Amino acid sequence: MKLFFVRMIAITGLTCASIAFAADDAQTLMKNNNCLFCHQLEGKKAGPGFVDIARKYKNVADAASKLEAKILNGSVGTWGTMPMPAMSKLKPAEIKVLVTYILSTAK
Repeated sequence: MKLFFVRMIAITGLTCASIAFAADDAQTLMKNNNCLFCHQLEGKKAGPGFVDIARKYKNVADAASKLEAKILNGSVGTWGTMPMPAMSKLKPAEIKVLVTYILSTAK
């Protein structure tokens, strides 16, 4: 039984560590690709805050793939008339990191 709890603690620690790494990676990607020029964690800038995006997509089926497509191809109309440019230079794995982080900000 003791071994079970040790394993569960280790798994929990690894999961938390990988989430922290993903957040660091996402923040670096956001900074390097000028996402923060239009977005911020909370509240509207030129585009919606990440928390608002996460809330809007919280119960949407296939939310991650929908957001990945919006980042890759650009989007307009979901949050108003300001278009989001396509971020086609990002690799699919980088987009997944961004979307995972954004969806994790739902409160």
